Amino acid sequence: MMQVEGEVKYYDVKALQNGNFIHSVNIDGVRYSTFAKDGNPRANKGDSVRFNAEKNQKGYWNIKGQIEVLKRAAGHVSGGGGGNKYPQNDDNRQDSIMRQNAMGHAATIMAACVASGSVSGLTQDEIAEEVIRLSNEYFFPYAKEGKTPEFKGGGVSEFEPSKEEAVMDDDIPF
Repeated sequence: MMQVEGEVKYYDVKALQNGNFIHSVNIDGVRYSTFAKDGNPRANKGDSVRFNAEKNQKGYWNIKGQIEVLKRAAGHVSGGGGGNKYPQNDDNRQDSIMRQNAMGHAATIMAACVASGSVSGLTQDEIAEEVIRLSNEYFFPYAKEGKTPEFKGGGVSEFEPSKEEAVMDDDIPF
C-alpha cells in the first residue's frame, strides 16, 4: 500500500447496476478507484487530496480508506446547509438524464390526453411528435435553465374554462 497525494485532474462517479457507485479520481495521470453506496463526490477537480491506494491483481489502483481533502480548489463552495456545489462534468450525462425525464413527463401528459379523448383523431406519429414538442419546448428548458416559454395557445395545450368554472366565489376567505 502507498500514500498518494496530489491535485485532482478529474473526479468521476458512475452508477453500477447493483445500485452502488464507482468513484474514480485522476492524480498525475493515474486513475484510482473505489466503490461506495452513494454517488456524492469526495473531491473536486483542482482539490489537493491524500489517500492510501493499492494495486490489485489486474493492475488497477484501488483507493483504501477515505479521501482526505487537503485544500479545496478556488471557487469551491461547501457548507451553508445547502449541500456542496460541484462543477458540472464536461460530458452531457446530466442533460441526457433531464431529457429522459422530460420525455417521460410529456408522454404521461399525452397518455392522459389520449385516454380522456381530448386528442382524438391524432395518429400515433402525431402523438409522438407532440410528446417530443412538449418535452423540447416546455419540460427540458425548464429542467435545464428554469425557462418557461410564453404560452402561445393552439395545439393540444389549448384550454377554455366553462362558464361555471369562470365564475369566482367571493365567499372564499383569502
